[in-house]
Formats: sequence, structure tokens, C-alpha cells
Amino acid sequence: MKGYFAPEFLNRIDYIGAFNYLSSETAHQIVETKIVPVLKKRWKKKQVHLDFTPEAVRLIAEKGCTEKWGARNLERTVNEMINAPLAKFISGTKDKSLNILITERDNQFEFKKGKKFTFPLL
Repeated sequence: MKGYFAPEFLNRIDYIGAFNYLSSETAHQIVETKIVPVLKKRWKKKQVHLDFTPEAVRLIAEKGCTEKWGARNLERTVNEMINAPLAKFISGTKDKSLNILITERDNQFEFKKGKKFTFPLL
């Protein structure tokens, strides 16, 4: 760091923390425990009940978390690949309440309308 910053700046730093790369397991846990519940809660306010297959959760983690940037792009990924397409998918629907299953197909998200899904989902 001495080669990049002036001594006046370096003297003001109390601590330097080094971070390891985000593993795919950790990225998957972040999506499963933090992102999916927030998405479900946000859409439930609009009477849209979401279910995710494990493959869809894996795809969110893969697309939203990188070795270089960690989970910084996760929110953008969710907005671009789930929220915006989902809003377009349900636009014009006159149903008061919807059940949507989010799956993965050919490395893309797929949305399916239906009744309450019964197999194990997230």
C-alpha cells in the first residue's frame, strides 16, 4: 500500500482487513436465507406468492455472485433477471392472487403460473 498512497493517508488508517473470495456455497446460502425471503415478502404485498426451485436459487447465486466482486451484483441481477421479467410476465393478469413458480431452464429463469405448488421448494 505504501507504493500507492501518501504517508499522510496511510497514517489515518487504523486497520486493514483482507477478505477471502466468496465461495459458491456461501453465495448459495446468502441467496437462500436472505434474497429469496425478501423477494417472497415483497411480492406477497402485491398478492403474488413466489416459489423457487433449488435450481433457480443456484442460478441466482451463480449469476449474482462473482469471484472478483462477491455479492455486490446480486441486487442488480435479481432486479434485471427476476423482478423486471416477472412484472412483465404478470402484467395484464386480472387474478387477485397469483402463485408463481420460478424455475431454471437452459441457464435462464422461467416463470410458471399455477395453483399452490406441493413439491419441496424454497
